[in-house]
Amino acid sequence: MTIRLFDKVLIVSFLLGLILPLSTIRLEQTSALEKRSLIPFPDLPRNLNQLTAFPSIFEKWFDDHFGCRHRLVQAYHLMSLALGISGSPRVLLGKDDWLFYTDPKDGNNLEDYRRTDPLTQDELKRWRLVLEIKSAWLKRQGITYLFIVVPNKQTIYPEYYPSRVRILGSQSRLDQFMEALKGSNVPVLDLREPLYRAKRLGRLYHKTDSHWNDLGAALAGNAILERLSCLIPITDRRHLGVQDFSWTSTKGGDLAQMLSLSGILREMQVPVIRPGLLGCSDHPEDNILEAEDPELVITTCRSQGKSALIFRDSFFTRLRPFVSEHFTRAVY
Repeated sequence: MTIRLFDKVLIVSFLLGLILPLSTIRLEQTSALEKRSLIPFPDLPRNLNQLTAFPSIFEKWFDDHFGCRHRLVQAYHLMSLALGISGSPRVLLGKDDWLFYTDPKDGNNLEDYRRTDPLTQDELKRWRLVLEIKSAWLKRQGITYLFIVVPNKQTIYPEYYPSRVRILGSQSRLDQFMEALKGSNVPVLDLREPLYRAKRLGRLYHKTDSHWNDLGAALAGNAILERLSCLIPITDRRHLGVQDFSWTSTKGGDLAQMLSLSGILREMQVPVIRPGLLGCSDHPEDNILEAEDPELVITTCRSQGKSALIFRDSFFTRLRPFVSEHFTRAVY
């Protein structure tokens, strides 16, 4: 009887495993958990070629939409985390719950940290030549130019990187780059030193995100404006400090999202700029441009002063409010 009962339970469990994913299929177009678009339902085949391709296309759609998928993905990442393993090749688990971005297709951060992926001499020469040509051209137009280098998280917080990851080389690519620009007339700001000094004031980068927090961005903004003030007149320059921030907790950042755990891996003691200290507005005449290009942001602040054009990456999302308030108009 016991064996028969076990067989029945096994059969019912097997059937439920087949039926439940089908009966609870989700038809959303995007995944809020994974922050990406889901594969749409394929068109029904109209000829033999489409019919041949339909099963594989349908399988990809089903993989994105079967019932309980989000729960199963989360469960997988939680179990991996409990075993001290990252469930994503793009995320490296560090010490004290720190996460680090290591997608080899996007900058090869891991090998750069180990200093085993140096720039070639030809690459360094091209970097210097391009920046010198650009700087000289802008100078002829009467435009001040500043090239800013933002360090990634493991550069400022190597103490939280896994001990098993050893530094093998003598120079990082950024070390090489700064050395190659010695003697050049290109204005370059390396933010490593001011951020190293500021670590004692509080955490500057998120644990579960690849970017800096408000405090890190504000202190980087102080360094940028200090350097710019040597090149152009900047009046009423505000120097922000720890006293201008309050501390709160938020859901996890982009690295937690890559593990599908942004709602579970929370950020504690996150510094946030106090309300009312900053106050720049979007430029209403450029709303159409911004709608056409979501990467374009335009702010207006002072009634008189300089304008700025910033070619940026995602680090400037946090940095933007601290820089915009010193310019009449800033285009990012």
